[in-house]
Amino acid sequence: MVKKTDQYYKKILSDIQYQVTRCSATETPFSGKYCAHNEKGIYHCICCDSPLFSSKEKFLSSCGWPSFSAAILDDSINILQDHSHGMNREEARCTSCDAHLGHRFADGPPPAGIRYCINSVSIAFKHSPKKQSAIFNPILGYKDYIIISRYKNYLLSKDNAINIILLMTSVYITE
Repeated sequence: MVKKTDQYYKKILSDIQYQVTRCSATETPFSGKYCAHNEKGIYHCICCDSPLFSSKEKFLSSCGWPSFSAAILDDSINILQDHSHGMNREEARCTSCDAHLGHRFADGPPPAGIRYCINSVSIAFKHSPKKQSAIFNPILGYKDYIIISRYKNYLLSKDNAINIILLMTSVYITE
């Protein structure tokens, strides 16, 4: 987990970003820039740049915040019980830096029925690369992946987000 000081976050974040991510506040519904956003790419944590959600999992829920049906990787989001404001909810936090992102609800689309309700100010969007690379691995064969983080070995397949450690014998083929 990334451990930074409150002073560090106060320097790099706006007031509302700090209040939401570090103090578990919530932005005003329908005010966030990603609420109706529909470009292709990856949504990253505003505090530590970890990839959190793919645009492929984003859907319009009309709840007032960006909604996603799945995290990009199973371990990219920590879920905690939240009993604040007289409610029983599941809080979604970044695994890498513990930033408050929003909440998770069991009213999303099939097959999982999950809705991550995420504050726009807690995420940053990055467009998908225009070209993809084919990766050959003797064990895995050819697979098309988009590299989603230059700092980690996280790879996103066309169908599923998976975490793979590539073997030293892999050969990268770029278009």
